[in-house]
Amino acid sequence: MRISFPAKKRILRILIITVTSFLALVAIAAIILFTQQKRITAMAVAELNKQFKGELSVDNSNITLLKNFPNLSIALHGVRFYPDKQRHGQPLYEVEHVYVGFSLPGLLRGKYHVRRLFIRGGYVELVRERNGRFNIVEAKNMEQTSEPPRRRIPPRSTSTFAKW
Repeated sequence: MRISFPAKKRILRILIITVTSFLALVAIAAIILFTQQKRITAMAVAELNKQFKGELSVDNSNITLLKNFPNLSIALHGVRFYPDKQRHGQPLYEVEHVYVGFSLPGLLRGKYHVRRLFIRGGYVELVRERNGRFNIVEAKNMEQTSEPPRRRIPPRSTSTFAKW
């Protein structure tokens, strides 16, 4: 069975319109994401700071598509966490670069689960207070438990708990 030339032309036109529409939608989403990245980061940091006793600050951020491909990564530069809202003294931790990877299909479905986390350059000042609690647990307003973590931290990530 042969398909007539007008039918082939119509199928090709529908296919081209569909692919072009999809690419245009992806391009518009990328443009919105790239132009609004500072505002999105500022909103996320503000929301986190509402939950903490301490203060989280981020100097700069940008979106990288290739760092953790196929995940979408947000690169945070100059991340600091202070023990109080006034930012007195030395930060409890300071990190040069943090890359947070999200699944692109998950983001499109509204699920913001971190898939990858890379930390490069920085320090953590971890001090046990007289009451037995750690300074970072106090500043983040977290509950300290004796239960083991739910996820195992791979050995290559252990450098995130010391000066590196």
